[in-house]
Amino acid sequence: QILGFQFTSTGCVACPLLSANIKQIQSDFPNRLVAVSFHQHFSASDRDPMTHPMTATYYQKLFSQGLPQFNANFINDNDYKVVSGYDQVVNILDRVEENYPVTCGVAIESGVVVGDSGNKVSVRVKITSNTPSAYRYQIFLVEDKIEEYQAGEGGGYLHNNVVRVVSSDNIYGADF
Repeated sequence: QILGFQFTSTGCVACPLLSANIKQIQSDFPNRLVAVSFHQHFSASDRDPMTHPMTATYYQKLFSQGLPQFNANFINDNDYKVVSGYDQVVNILDRVEENYPVTCGVAIESGVVVGDSGNKVSVRVKITSNTPSAYRYQIFLVEDKIEEYQAGEGGGYLHNNVVRVVSSDNIYGADF
């Protein structure tokens, strides 16, 4: 699967198109794209309540300005970045598969531990590869169906793939 980075904001009227296209691509090509949606403040007057502390760090590494933005697999090359078009995103996914072949397999075991002082998520990651290399990992905890205002859509809009927690404060993740 390819990891798609979506950069968005509740104050961006063009951003719902990228969200709709990601959802459609996931429907048209099952198990091809996993999306993480990083929300950021659009302006001084629009304070997006879903902004994560790592949003600015990821955004600055990949883009210079503007929303919405999409990137595949954190590849910092303009050929793997697009604003929001369905065909453009699919073309990027095709290029990733052609130019960046899979070199490892990942298995994830996760569960929720319910407790009196709050719930916790436990995650166990396993990796295997026939290609000798050093690997890094980053775990994103995302939330779907967050009902919140969205410019151009109004109140009650459902936001999906919203990044809530990352496992490392290093944008490249941790050494495996």
